[in-house]
Amino acid sequence: MPQENLAETEKVAPMEFEEKGEKTELVDGKARHFDPDFKGPVKDRSCTDIPCCLIFTLYLIGMVIVGIIAFKEGDLDRLIYPKDSKGNTCGKDFADRKYLFFFDLTQCVKRTSLNDLSSLSCPTPQVCVKKCPTFTALTPQLVPADELKNVVCLEGVTKPTTKAEYETLAGDNKCAKYYVDSSPVLYRCLPTTLGLNNISDTNDLKKKLNEGISGLGALMNAKSIGVKIFEDLKMVWYWILGAFILSMILSLIWIIITRWIAWPMVWFSILASLVLLIVGKWERNLHSSV
Repeated sequence: MPQENLAETEKVAPMEFEEKGEKTELVDGKARHFDPDFKGPVKDRSCTDIPCCLIFTLYLIGMVIVGIIAFKEGDLDRLIYPKDSKGNTCGKDFADRKYLFFFDLTQCVKRTSLNDLSSLSCPTPQVCVKKCPTFTALTPQLVPADELKNVVCLEGVTKPTTKAEYETLAGDNKCAKYYVDSSPVLYRCLPTTLGLNNISDTNDLKKKLNEGISGLGALMNAKSIGVKIFEDLKMVWYWILGAFILSMILSLIWIIITRWIAWPMVWFSILASLVLLIVGKWERNLHSSV
């Protein structure tokens, strides 16, 4: 091939070449000239996401409104503290009485029927008290006279001042008939091991109390995790909110920086992740070995 033709061939690109000052592309072996009026396949095209965008915007506005109302009107304490038989929240409606006392724990025996909707409740009067009973008396007659000021009665019932008055109220189920040395567990008064040990093994009440505590345990176990979560959230919610806002700002800055220096940022992300994993593993091994 002559040297002139070879030089000419080398000047022609595989897919495009210059002809009369215009950029020309080869399509199926034929030249296609540049058309400055060609706007691409945009005929009869329009944005189809406007309705979805409006719906999503309304959804975000609704979520913000719900969040504001929940923050203003809601109260996490009502999820943490128990309620008495009348629906009052211990520790909230009664600021000085945050513990719940059950008149008869033996009624809290765990149900076995799935159709029994009260299987996780106790069908017995429940009252908010300042402190749990610290004495044991299995009948109204055994309640010491000096403990009459500590007997538990229904809301609105005046506490008795004499043994005879207390026995009458206990007989009408307006005051608790028996007491066992108790301590608060998740703000609920439950008999202590010492209190149960003070009851004779031959006493049928001890067996029923153990069954009642076991039945109530189903509810306690179901609520314990939720109560701990809400208590933690109540203490650190502002830290969580601050971390959320900070993460949004840092993510936005990260995206903006990545537009100009993508390669260094990608490698920095990979290396930083590896360093954090190594340091975290080292810290864990260090604390576990101590």
